[in-house]
Amino acid sequence: MGSGTLTLLLKLARSGFTGGSWRVCLRQLVLDHVEREGISEKTGWSDWKTVQQWTDADFESERATLVSRLAGMRMRAINQALRKGQLQSAAQMMDALGRVVGEAAPEQLAISAPDLKISIEPKAED
Repeated sequence: MGSGTLTLLLKLARSGFTGGSWRVCLRQLVLDHVEREGISEKTGWSDWKTVQQWTDADFESERATLVSRLAGMRMRAINQALRKGQLQSAAQMMDALGRVVGEAAPEQLAISAPDLKISIEPKAED
């Protein structure tokens, strides 16, 4: 595989497929790759499968550090929002960060509070 496959990978990673049109976008990217590299369509799809394997392997190898990296990104975003005076955005991000670390909202604590049931048995006759 040439550098075109890496270009395809970068394009796919940056495009962030959403909605129902991702298959159309994917097909177009593969066809662009085929044209640019001068290869057959079958080889283009084979390259795409290889790119998928690389992406899966990368994700699996980075999964352990992903939560801490996300927490760091959230903290930077919270600090920027606070500096800009975007208090509502900062509050929402802090709430999301709190959920990640296991902080529960008062409503959730009330729901998960133990249920106390008291029953009085009839007086036993001697």
